[in-house]
Amino acid sequence: MTAATFDPWTAVTDSLTFLKENYRRVAIWGLLMYVPVVFILLAFMPIFLAAAAAGASGGTPEDLGLGTSLAVNAVSGLGNVLQVVAAIPIYVAVGFMMWGRTRTKAWLGLRIGMDEVRVFLVYLGMIAAICIGFMVAAVVIGLIVVPLSYVSQVAGALVAVPLVLAAIAATIWVGIRASLIIPATLDKGNFAFVEGWQATKGRFWPLLGAGLLAFLMMLLIAVVFVVVIMIVALIAMLIVGAATGWSFDLAPGTILALTIPGLVVYFVAMAVLAGAQVVLTMGPWYSIWKQLDHNGSAPVAQQPEPDAQL
Repeated sequence: MTAATFDPWTAVTDSLTFLKENYRRVAIWGLLMYVPVVFILLAFMPIFLAAAAAGASGGTPEDLGLGTSLAVNAVSGLGNVLQVVAAIPIYVAVGFMMWGRTRTKAWLGLRIGMDEVRVFLVYLGMIAAICIGFMVAAVVIGLIVVPLSYVSQVAGALVAVPLVLAAIAATIWVGIRASLIIPATLDKGNFAFVEGWQATKGRFWPLLGAGLLAFLMMLLIAVVFVVVIMIVALIAMLIVGAATGWSFDLAPGTILALTIPGLVVYFVAMAVLAGAQVVLTMGPWYSIWKQLDHNGSAPVAQQPEPDAQL
């Protein structure tokens, strides 16, 4: 393999350029990610209203009973899972579009095919590996630290801190080494664990820099969105206050009528932000894979997409 280089900043700017050129599509992608969550929230709205009523009366959601509390937590977890599932077709679409490849029978660049299935399975495999690694590290650290803590709590703490830091460092190292597995899988049309892992060999620090730049860019965009939402909310409050003579002792129906538009605006803004974050999560790694191919390293063959429609 020849020594190839890539520019971490170019990897991030390629993603930002993609956002600029496809902002409408990215916004719709973000909204689609929230569709299953909205349906779940509507289906379980009575539970959430009951929990809110318990909180308003000075109680806690646990006062509603163990079953209700578990249902609330389950709905929240299910919403997160569905968002991840909904993001997979977007991950695939971003890759193909950044590489300049067209797809047949796609809607807004999205479709469900074998590419999406492979990326989903690879994603699950990587998450499972991280979880297993955490559990193994926790067991090992516990077996070392707990006996020492019985002898001396100070000794246990002194040993625990470097072990925990080492576990965190190892997790970051593995995450960076695995960062090109999804681009490799998408490009080659198979489970390219080996190819993706080998493509990161000797490139840890530039890859880490690209990941940090992407994270900072996502953080900056999120801060901008939050500031804009706060400004809009303040303006709305001023308008409502002036219209009601600054008397907020309103009827429940009026409060609901004023709240719903605000919730809609918040929902749309968060959905657009989610779409942008999906692009910045995977876009830099697709750009890096493409840059390596341009330098003659990563085997990104320009061939027809090996996707089979389900």
